[in-house]
Amino acid sequence: MATGTLRRDDGGLDRLLLSAAELHVRGITVDWTPTYSHAGPVRPADLPTYAFQHKRYWLEPVTAPNDPAALGFAAAEHPLLGAVVDLPDGGAVFTSRLSTARHPWLADHAVSGSVLLPGAVFLELALRAGREVGAGTLDELVIEAPLTLSGRDGVQLRVSAGAPGADGRRPLHVHSRADGAAEWTRHVEGHLVQGPLKAPESDGEPWPPPGAEPIATDGFYERLADAGYAYGPAFRGLGSAWRRGSEVWAEVALQSELHAAAAGFGLHPALLDAALQAANLGAAPAAEAGHVLLPFAWSGVALHATGATALRVHARPTGTGSVSFALTDPAGRPVAEIGALVLRPLASSAPVSDALFRVERIPLSAPPVPVSGEAPVTPVLDLTVATGLAAPAAARDLTGRALAYLQQHLTTGDGPLAVLTADPADDPATEAVHSLVRSAQLEHPARIHLVATDSPAAASALLPSLIAAAEPQSYVRDGRVTVPRLVRAHVPDASGTTTAAPEEKQVLDPDGTVLITGGTGTLGGLVARHLVAEFGIRHLLLLSRRGLDADGAADLVAALDAEGAGAEVVAADAADREALAAVIGAIPPGRPLTAVVHAAGTLDDGVFTAQTPERLDAVLRAKADGAWHLHELTREVDLAAFVLFSSGAGTLGSAGQANYAAANGFLDGLARLRHSQGLPAVSVAWGLWSQASGLTGRLGEAGLARLEGSGAQRGLTTPEALALFDAALATGEPTLLATRLDYAALRLQAAGGDLNPLLRGLVRAAPRTTATAGLAPADPTAADGRDSLPRRLAALDAAGQLRLLVDLVRSSAAYVLGQSVDETVRATQTFKDVGFDSLTAVRMRNRLAEATGIRLTATLVFDHPTPTALATHLRDRLGLSAADSATEPSRELLADLPELDRLEASLAAAASTGAGRGPAAARIAARLAALADRWTAATVPEDADVDLDTASDDEIFQLLDNELGLS
Repeated sequence: MATGTLRRDDGGLDRLLLSAAELHVRGITVDWTPTYSHAGPVRPADLPTYAFQHKRYWLEPVTAPNDPAALGFAAAEHPLLGAVVDLPDGGAVFTSRLSTARHPWLADHAVSGSVLLPGAVFLELALRAGREVGAGTLDELVIEAPLTLSGRDGVQLRVSAGAPGADGRRPLHVHSRADGAAEWTRHVEGHLVQGPLKAPESDGEPWPPPGAEPIATDGFYERLADAGYAYGPAFRGLGSAWRRGSEVWAEVALQSELHAAAAGFGLHPALLDAALQAANLGAAPAAEAGHVLLPFAWSGVALHATGATALRVHARPTGTGSVSFALTDPAGRPVAEIGALVLRPLASSAPVSDALFRVERIPLSAPPVPVSGEAPVTPVLDLTVATGLAAPAAARDLTGRALAYLQQHLTTGDGPLAVLTADPADDPATEAVHSLVRSAQLEHPARIHLVATDSPAAASALLPSLIAAAEPQSYVRDGRVTVPRLVRAHVPDASGTTTAAPEEKQVLDPDGTVLITGGTGTLGGLVARHLVAEFGIRHLLLLSRRGLDADGAADLVAALDAEGAGAEVVAADAADREALAAVIGAIPPGRPLTAVVHAAGTLDDGVFTAQTPERLDAVLRAKADGAWHLHELTREVDLAAFVLFSSGAGTLGSAGQANYAAANGFLDGLARLRHSQGLPAVSVAWGLWSQASGLTGRLGEAGLARLEGSGAQRGLTTPEALALFDAALATGEPTLLATRLDYAALRLQAAGGDLNPLLRGLVRAAPRTTATAGLAPADPTAADGRDSLPRRLAALDAAGQLRLLVDLVRSSAAYVLGQSVDETVRATQTFKDVGFDSLTAVRMRNRLAEATGIRLTATLVFDHPTPTALATHLRDRLGLSAADSATEPSRELLADLPELDRLEASLAAAASTGAGRGPAAARIAARLAALADRWTAATVPEDADVDLDTASDDEIFQLLDNELGLS
């Protein structure tokens, strides 16, 4: 500590304090005492007449908001872990967030098309947790579920080591959840024991050992890639190798770029993974065709040295499916040992634990209160009375009535509407109505309320409370109100791995016949091949309206024949009951019908107000009629499986696909009906498949992106979808949703108020506040929210109001199209030119209605085809005074300025090369903004003799050059 006496001289105190502060920042503390200098003794009159004031000038230490210590944690001091908190019982919990963006080397570990967190990472995390609690040896560790890493999203990680039990072992668990998700998945269960084990003594055996024969490793990683292991550079560490019998010796090394990071690990996972790979040279069991082997269970693992960048590996089989490893450094000194590693097969598909869902009814958080006396008038359509018709006819009747009612009231009124139905639990027709209405709700948010009830009077009395609760769908039964929520389905093997023996997996008779409608289509053909490869099916009956004339039908039959399966393609329409009965009746008794897969379907998309009974009928015919005929004609047949290919449109609703949603809702209701009757059935509501089918192939990249973005869904790869098909058969559930959800997008939707209510249980989002309500976080105008938009507009002049509204329109268009604001429609460009159609127009209308709080038509972007025109319309609808013609930008001028496009392109090119960065860019941006303000106010710069309303392109561009100092 440096101590000094600082005299108080006039004008010097501030400088001294500054110097002291600078020293303090540099770690030097200065104590100072102000003194006074007088010619004589101090007299009372020289002293202040008030109590001495004290002011502290020292800089207080500032703790960063994300400092673990400020949150009660300690730094984990590990590259893959963020913080650790010690628990009172002697345990500890580590927290982290993993992503391939933050740890790019993890992306080099892909299996069967998916990036999986290496088993070596789980082992490394377990050993780190053991060191924290003084239990450095891993007694056992079982990987229950692989952890898939997405290229866009991160996962939150928790590694917990518990207190020791009676046997002295400490439980260990590793959980993860996607960013924004509510539920956790457990990946690892294990036990730690006090250690470490004593390092084995070096036996002095020469390297390589006598009798070991060299193994050629050329093409090793290429062969692994063919088997399903796609290793990138970080995991390609195998060098020389030798084999003696079933024992393998190898040398592995860490990629040089990862050497610096190795010191932070006990044993870098990429290096350990390379050591494990060596077992594939003869020590590990061989995988069956179509499967890959992954680490499943570890035991007797101890680490003797840390920070290795190269290893010698000795791998030898220790039992059925298990291998032991002894790892030493290049000098032969012990680094680690693995008593036994059990490998188990993963089917050539991605894990399914996070992609299979079911709908569950949960109590409404705030029980609604019945309204006594005269209730507010809400138009109500009561569909609770049974029609007495067969299910397909009842579906047409109910959906047709709902369509007519909603179309009439949506176009003539502003208030809420209600549709009451019976409980759709096992009623296909009522479920069709629910799916149709869910799609209408997406196109007309906050307008329609769907209530399933056993008492229309009770439901009507609760309507005001239900509407206020902002729950568009609810169930009222015995006075109790529940709402639907999507939850993860229980998959018997949640890891998605094929851990059962082949004979345990077989639920279908390979000697029976499987009938597939739509069997020559893309999805039907994929399922046919899968049934042959995975279930051993040998007899397939493929229905197609065009028969062998269908595209690809002949090639499919040839491919199935090459796999040893006989496939018969029949030209028949499942919606034709007589034709279908003839096909089923012709199946030989020696190979009876044992399973049905209904994959046929058709689309006829259009916004809800454009739907007609005829369009409904066409889509219901392919899906609902065919499914009902299959149900009736096989009711007495001993089937092992009855699988209906439904769509997520029926479960979640789909804007622009109300008729398709209704048809798929019918399938879901039929599956529940069969289930209630003790008949086999599962309706799988599929999300988008990445592989184009007859239904999605015509959409193009933009259409597929829109479908993915609108529901925050990702396309399923074919291996993922087929793994979900197998899992759906195993769950025993009658209805399931199979899709990959983008949780980051869901969280943004929740923050912006756009989240589908069915998904509210899957994500955690902060409650909406004034600062974030209204526009999506991606919108640059979202800072103040909808309720402050009028205030912001009122504070601006007419030109500023128009600019703000143009920004609002452009940012909303970017959100709807899934683009950034910089790449979306320009102020004078037409919405049609950038790909707007009826569906995106509806989403745009909904977004602007939410932002402005005014009712807008579904044809908004076609009636006002540019952002400038639409912003002007919004300004008029908001009741703002129009700008004087002398102060409003000339639309003809804006429309006839191709030179502005040239300027925009030039600036973009400069920015992409780095030339647009720095002070010069800031100066140009400021001058452009100032120029735009002067233009908007229609004031010509004093030094420019230009009439903006009559100026040519060259004159306008010359004006730009003058303003930017380029001329």
